Order: sequence, then C-alpha cells, then structure tokens
Amino acid sequence: MKLSKKLLLWLHHVNWNYQTKSIQKLWDELCYHYYAGTQSVKAMPETWSRMRPYVDKERFEKVNARLKEQEKEARIWRNASLLYFQPFQICLFPKGLKSPIRTWNTIKI
Repeated sequence: MKLSKKLLLWLHHVNWNYQTKSIQKLWDELCYHYYAGTQSVKAMPETWSRMRPYVDKERFEKVNARLKEQEKEARIWRNASLLYFQPFQICLFPKGLKSPIRTWNTIKI
C-alpha cells in the first residue's frame, strides 16, 4: 500500500531526517509546505484586485481588508506551527526560508 505524503506525519512515526520523494528531509518538506501556503494567501489580494470593476466599492474594501488580515494570520499560523515542531528535531530552517523572528514561547494564539 502506498502512503500519501499528506498522511505521513499522522499515521507513522518517522525521523525528521526521513527523505521524502522530493529528495528533501521531512523537516525541510514541512517547512516548504507551510511557506508555500503563506505565499498562496499572499497572492489572494492580487487576484481579488482584478474583481474591482465587478464589485461595489464597499464590498470590495471589506473583502480586501479581510484578505490582508488573512495574510497576517497565515504567517502567524505558519510560524506557530513550525516553531511548535522545531523542538522535536535539531535541524534549522532550510536555506532560502526566513526564520520566524519570535519564539514558540512568545506566540499567543
């Protein structure tokens, strides 16, 4: 039976250095996944801006404000999640990814 990498952490206890199909360590794969999610949220306001001619001003501004808030929340969630997992392994954040400024102890969700 093949196991989806989406279920890897939920169903099995694997080492953080486990090499995934993408040839990355599990920790690196997890970091890249969370950062990609944040990037996709960051792109949402640009997509929404193309709807401006088709939506009334009040609705456009409300949604735009919510998208900005969502981007902020996505960063907080990403950082909190990765900082939570980090003590379980010794690896640093992968090269090319900006490490969270705060620590797990200073994040309040």
